[in-house]
Order: sequence, then structure tokens, then C-alpha cells
Amino acid sequence: MPPDSSSPSTPPERHRRAGLIRLLRVAGIGLALVALPLLIAWAVLAIWFSNLPWAWARGLVALVWLGGVAVVLWQVRPWPKTIAAFAACWAAVLTWYLLIPPSNDRQWRPEVARAARPSISGDLLTVNNLRNFSYRSETDFDARWETRTYDLRRLRSMDIMFVYWGSPAIAHVMVSFVFDAPSPDAAPDRLCVSIEVRKEISEDYDALKGFFRQFELAYIFADERDLVGLRTHHRNEQVYLYQTRAALPFVRALLQNYVATAAQLADKPAWYNALTSNCFTNVIELSRISVLAPASILQYLDYRIVLAGYGDRLLYAKRSLDPSIPFDDLRTRSLINPRATASPIDEGFSDRIRQGLPRPPQRAKPGDP
Repeated sequence: MPPDSSSPSTPPERHRRAGLIRLLRVAGIGLALVALPLLIAWAVLAIWFSNLPWAWARGLVALVWLGGVAVVLWQVRPWPKTIAAFAACWAAVLTWYLLIPPSNDRQWRPEVARAARPSISGDLLTVNNLRNFSYRSETDFDARWETRTYDLRRLRSMDIMFVYWGSPAIAHVMVSFVFDAPSPDAAPDRLCVSIEVRKEISEDYDALKGFFRQFELAYIFADERDLVGLRTHHRNEQVYLYQTRAALPFVRALLQNYVATAAQLADKPAWYNALTSNCFTNVIELSRISVLAPASILQYLDYRIVLAGYGDRLLYAKRSLDPSIPFDDLRTRSLINPRATASPIDEGFSDRIRQGLPRPPQRAKPGDP
């Protein structure tokens, strides 16, 4: 007689189901053992780096929260209630963290005392509070804030710079927009933009703090003699300058995105984050319509974005840099420090640092190979 399809599962089927349940349970426990300490550590640090003005209060709140979580994990049962109670505790910290407001009204360091206010009217870009400091050392300088106007009809290309001071995995990224010279006997105009933390007078950058809401975001529009010369002459950082293949429509769109974001930040501040909103992830985000990076959330899974020191390799792989030269050769030729430091920072600085750099043919339009 054939088996009744409505009868209970046969022993082999029950064993398979039981084995699958055990496997899922073990996987769930393993995931919890990995995720739980990370979530707890993040919450404790978020409280410690919160907007409570007193260290003793932040420490006390962190200890109370940690004690409450210990009670939840030890006493609350069954496990679904344990998970729900822990989620509620963690969500409370996350909500507090997300509600900490950024500000434009702090005692800023002189180099970030003013927020750039760029605007576009027709074919003219006007940048108010453009930085053009003259440095005797990193901390000794003459502060100059200027207003400059650029004719977008003369916009021709963009360069990208990777700045290193230690680990090869970590770099600061800056972009320069290149405009044709206004006359045959003049030099091209370059507008350099650096996305940085906006530090207060009493603050120094701290890598751990950079992952929490400790620093506001700054878009610094400046002369290359300021942003680049500061790094080559006074900070002794290694600067690699690449002339990109970016198509002109993309370059203009990217510049417009920079202008719109900086204008918004001048009135509505935002937080810097070392992982999600830093010098390179902001460039990638502003470039999402371009060939510099795929327009997909998957782009953020690329380690060369998280570790910006390898970002030039990412751009080379995307054929945004000169693909006709092996990458190692291109990188060696793109180090500008020997040319930059051969003479003082003067009117010819921007032209001099580009001498001998490979100039790849520009794409006709975004997406061209």
C-alpha cells in the first residue's frame, strides 16, 4: 500500500529537518557571538563620544547602559525577548547618536574659519571665501580669503591627487578643476577642492573620533599653492597628481555637484565620518553619475574606497587614468614632490608640478572606453 501523503514525515525527513534547524541555530549563535561584542562596543563608544559636555557624565551613562545590557543578556528569557530587549537598548543609543546636531557656529581653527560659498550664474562660477594662504610653516601663515570668478566655458579637465603621510593604505584625496588660460600669455586657472574635517581650535584629528560625530565636514575651495604647497613644502607629505580621462560633460557635472554641496554646507552643516563620509567617499558619491565609480551601492564594498590609499588603483582599473602606461610606471611619474620642492611656491607652481606628467586623451563622453 503506498504511503499516505498526509501522514507524518518519515524518519529520514525528520532527521534532515532537525539537522537543518541545528545548523541554523549554530549559525545564529556564531553570528551573535561576532556581532554582539561589536554592537556593544559601538554603543559604548557612541555614548563616550556623545554631545554630553562632561567626561564623567559620559562615562557614567556608558557604565549604566553596559550594566543594563548585562542584566538583559543574563536575566531576560526566552531568547526572543532577550534579543528584543537588547535591540531596544541599542536602538536608544543609535537614536541619540543620530540626533546629535552638527554646527557651523564653533571656535574654528583659522584655516577652516570660513566656509566656502560658491555659486553658479549662467556660465560664471563665483567662489566666495576661497582660501589662498601664504605659509612660512604649517602653523605660521598669512591668512587670505578671496573671491574668484571662473568662466565655465573655459573648463577643460580635472586632475586628482592622492596625498600620503604614513601607511600606503591611507591617503587624502583632492580634486583640481582645470580651466583654459584667459589669454595666450597667461597660465591655465586651477580650482582645487579638498574635503576635510573642520577642526575647532582645541581639536586635533583622532582616527577613532573620526568614526563618530566629532568633526564637521568642510569643503575647502583654494588655490593649489595653498592646498598642494602646504603638503609638499611644510608637511613633507607625498603627493601624486594624476591627470584624468574624465569627459568634459562629467567634469562640469562634478564641479556643479561640488558647488551645490559646498553651498548647502555653508548653511546646513553635516558630519564627517572616517568610513562613510570622508575625502574619497564624498568624491565617489559626487561622481556617481560618472565613469569614476559604478553607480551602485556595491561600489562601497570595494576596499579601495574604504582604504583610499589604493584609490588610484581603483581609478586605473576603471580606465579613468591613462591606461596606456603600466600602473607602477604611471604612479612613479605622478609623484610631484621633486618638482614641487625644487623652488619656492610662486606663480609658476601649478605648471611646474605638472611638467612631465602623462596626459591621457580625454573621453568624448562619460562611459567611453
